[in-house]
Amino acid sequence: MVPVIATDVKYCNALRTFGGYNAVIAYHVGSYENISATHLRLLKWIADNNLKLAGHISEEYIISPIDLQSSQSYITKIIAPIH
Repeated sequence: MVPVIATDVKYCNALRTFGGYNAVIAYHVGSYENISATHLRLLKWIADNNLKLAGHISEEYIISPIDLQSSQSYITKIIAPIH
């Protein structure tokens, strides 16, 4: 798995089996205000690599407001099931 920082999805070249399905996993670092840009870049990476979404994208909050007050240090794992 290759971590993706903020909006840089070009390095997201690892496909993993996650919960019984294949998924592309990216990491968003920073505020939730611009997380949609990371989602859009991830979707573009999936399309550019001739993959298709196989369900709903989910997020796992690795470091969240519960852990830290500084939003610049939040880390969110974005999981996109693919086929």
